[in-house]
Amino acid sequence: MPKGISIVVPTYNEEKNIQNLISRIRSAFLGSGVNYEVIFVDDSSTDGTVKEINKYSDKIPLKVYVKYIKHGFGKRGKANSLLIGFDLAKYDSICMIDADLQYPPEAILPMYEKLDEADIVVSNRKFCEESKLRIFLSKGFRIIFGRFLLGLNCDVQSGLKVFKKDILKFIRINPIKWGFDFEFLFKSKKFGYSIAEYDIEFSKRISGQSKINPIFSSIEIGRAALLVRLVSLALNLKFLDWPHQSEKNGIDWKNKKDFLFMPEIYSVKKQLFVENIHLFLFILCLHITMFLIANLFIKTNFIVYTFICINIFYLLLMIFRFYIIYYSVRHNPIIDFSKKEIDLIKNSELPPYTVIIPLYQEAEVIGQIKKAMMTIDYPSNKLDFIMIIERCDNETRTAIENVKFPKNFRILILPDVDPKTKPKALNVVFKHIRGKYFTIYDAEIIPDKDQLKKAYLLFKKYSDISCIQTLLDHYNYNQNIITKWFNAEFSFYYDMFLPGLQSLDYPIPLSGHSTHFKTEVIKKIGAWDPYNVAEDCDLGVRLRRFGYKAAIMRSYSKEEATSTFDNWLRQRSRWMKGFLQTTMVHLRHPLRFKKEIGGGRTSLLFYFLFLEL
Repeated sequence: MPKGISIVVPTYNEEKNIQNLISRIRSAFLGSGVNYEVIFVDDSSTDGTVKEINKYSDKIPLKVYVKYIKHGFGKRGKANSLLIGFDLAKYDSICMIDADLQYPPEAILPMYEKLDEADIVVSNRKFCEESKLRIFLSKGFRIIFGRFLLGLNCDVQSGLKVFKKDILKFIRINPIKWGFDFEFLFKSKKFGYSIAEYDIEFSKRISGQSKINPIFSSIEIGRAALLVRLVSLALNLKFLDWPHQSEKNGIDWKNKKDFLFMPEIYSVKKQLFVENIHLFLFILCLHITMFLIANLFIKTNFIVYTFICINIFYLLLMIFRFYIIYYSVRHNPIIDFSKKEIDLIKNSELPPYTVIIPLYQEAEVIGQIKKAMMTIDYPSNKLDFIMIIERCDNETRTAIENVKFPKNFRILILPDVDPKTKPKALNVVFKHIRGKYFTIYDAEIIPDKDQLKKAYLLFKKYSDISCIQTLLDHYNYNQNIITKWFNAEFSFYYDMFLPGLQSLDYPIPLSGHSTHFKTEVIKKIGAWDPYNVAEDCDLGVRLRRFGYKAAIMRSYSKEEATSTFDNWLRQRSRWMKGFLQTTMVHLRHPLRFKKEIGGGRTSLLFYFLFLEL
């Protein structure tokens, strides 16, 4: 984001003030060396305000947004105008100022310079020519509603503020009429941002008529302040209050203590957040309330009522499964490419591709790994293999040294830090990826030889796709009854269930291997959660929350099916634990989750997250 300041000016019938306002802003920044722009957001003025603004489009950096209220474009009101202006701002700092010239534009630059000391700078009005009634009301509101009700020791009604644009990433503004200033300052302070003041001389309006009635506006401002406070009390239910404090510092790529790069709210490093506990208690209270209401009509005990609810849940879950299968059969969204399309690819157009191979106590299959990877149809000079092993795994390291791998195979020894998990290993290796795209193959995987070329074609043809899930099969499915059951389950899951989810535009829970990614996308979301034992499922859901899409491609990777009951039980227990962890993480803020993955369909996704449980 470029360094400078975007000055947002909401207007409504301010034609006579525009020339003076622009002239004073221009003079204030002349020779300062500070980059700036002025963004006017007009509230469907009935005079010549917009025409007057456009006269100066070649004099200063200018943007004009007009809300055509009568035609349904935009909502009326200053708060909405400010939010539009904030979205249009291109610089890293924002100023909001009224157009009536009661606030001096000359104060913008020194307030901007004061951002070195604080995150928000609020002008502190010194009244000179205002009526005693307005001065009394302003000071009274600052003490009663600002300081005592909201804990803000600044001029809460001031219409001139300068702040860092990054703040808007971490606070949600749902403007109440007359309450924008209260809400913005209150939420910013609550999230830990610092507020400073800058004294200004508040002048009398020179031209035009004031839109404010002192008595009426005082009542409305007081009501708005009370509403902001009441909403904040409701948000003491933490699952309704987001973003989380851990998101303030963003993604930390320098963390080498446990290689958790993303904010902790997206991780199971801490199993239970306050958000989880509050949500559980809320659901429990809701369940008890519904029982008491139901008991007024049908006499029953609490245990029977609870079991009825559980049975209804599983009935809906079964219906959900059939619904998914129906869409899978009807639409068949699996993407495939013909041999002819693959043969037309020129080696010169192929980008670098990284293959990550996590290893732990895999000495016996090192030869198989080399054989499987060498059959991949991709230019060797653009193919980058990284084998990652634990520092204590001497047997695997010795086996690798005894097998002569080509030069495009690299070995990465993991640091001896907890947690000792596959996603932690992937986070460690992520910084070493050289390819534009990358995939993950477990030790026993045998992929189709044209899988990487197919993935390249899919990424090229569908630019909105950021992740590709391939199909999985087993090369030992006929070994015994357990492998046959295991293979049948996988066939249903990958050939029918996941395609059904894609048909309905749901998030796709990815597999732990044979998934293909755009490197830049995984970097943007903070890579994997090193504490989640189903990091693949978590990643698929998180990709969707950040606005990225996944697709399923018809290309198979064969692996070894679990052949003993003990191994099957351990694997299934780990999957159940991982699905539960993923559910707990993504339902810490259920309304936020609903909004981020696409609205009403979220209710079905809740069932899906519990599916393996």
